[in-house]
Amino acid sequence: MDEFLSPLAAESRNWLTIMVDELLPINKRVVRNKSCARRTGWDECHKRVTLNSEACEMMPQKNTIRRPSLKTTPRKTTLACIGVPNHPRPGCLNEDGQAMVEVALVLPVLLLVVTGILTFGLAFNNYLLLTEATGIGARTLAISRGATTDPCATAASAVIAAAPLLTPANLSFTFVLNGATYTGTSCSSGSSTTGAAGNLVQGANAVLTVNYPCSLAVFGANYAPQCSLRAQMTELVQ
Repeated sequence: MDEFLSPLAAESRNWLTIMVDELLPINKRVVRNKSCARRTGWDECHKRVTLNSEACEMMPQKNTIRRPSLKTTPRKTTLACIGVPNHPRPGCLNEDGQAMVEVALVLPVLLLVVTGILTFGLAFNNYLLLTEATGIGARTLAISRGATTDPCATAASAVIAAAPLLTPANLSFTFVLNGATYTGTSCSSGSSTTGAAGNLVQGANAVLTVNYPCSLAVFGANYAPQCSLRAQMTELVQ
């Protein structure tokens, strides 16, 4: 009796396996066949599922169960055009060379202003030197009564020595001694009591005026062509 039922039970199991495989979806068949292959091997599994050749062909493939992919929408980030060098973007203006353009526009004006300040500073420095030197020359003239026959040359020499940064040839002198006017660097007389030397009267005023040209030219343009520095000092003759 057992010998008769054993083949029948085995055949029933085979038919049951075939029916289950036909009814199950393809992904479940693959899983079932994978478990079958792990237990009995691929060859034995192929023999058992003779009518389902399609499932056996799909068994060696991995990851046959497709899972729905999670599509994530990338976040849109807006990058400003400023501060993103070497990354041109549509609609953005390239700002490379902006600093160079600004320097090209500002530099000429800046150089003009700086050069003008330096030129005016040099002219003002010459005026201070001229004023100080004229005061020294006037005091020298006031105390030279009876000591020289050419008081103009004595005062002019004192002015030139007191202003070494000024060009001596550009200095022009004017002397007023006891009402008498003398120009130039010399007013020689025959004695200390005649001529210009004789006009140095004690208690009288001795006036010394010195002129010196100035230049306010900036990049070849002279904005004050008639500029002239003038210093005048008056001293009592001793």
